[in-house]
Amino acid sequence: MYACYTIGRYRNYEENMNNFERRLKMNKQAIDLAKQIIELDLQRDAMFEQLLALLGDHAYEILRYMQNKY
Repeated sequence: MYACYTIGRYRNYEENMNNFERRLKMNKQAIDLAKQIIELDLQRDAMFEQLLALLGDHAYEILRYMQNKY
């Protein structure tokens, strides 16, 4: 009985994933935008690492000050 329950849940999972993939394919613009956001996030992390290298612990303080300024 447990195996049947697991198989049923797996089928539902596959159906849900197929539906999800279909919705994503329908909206390529959303996927492209999500990829750009991820790329920007990675770029931000790299830039913050550079700021940390330059300012040490003061990087957080300076970044917060600049964020509040704008």
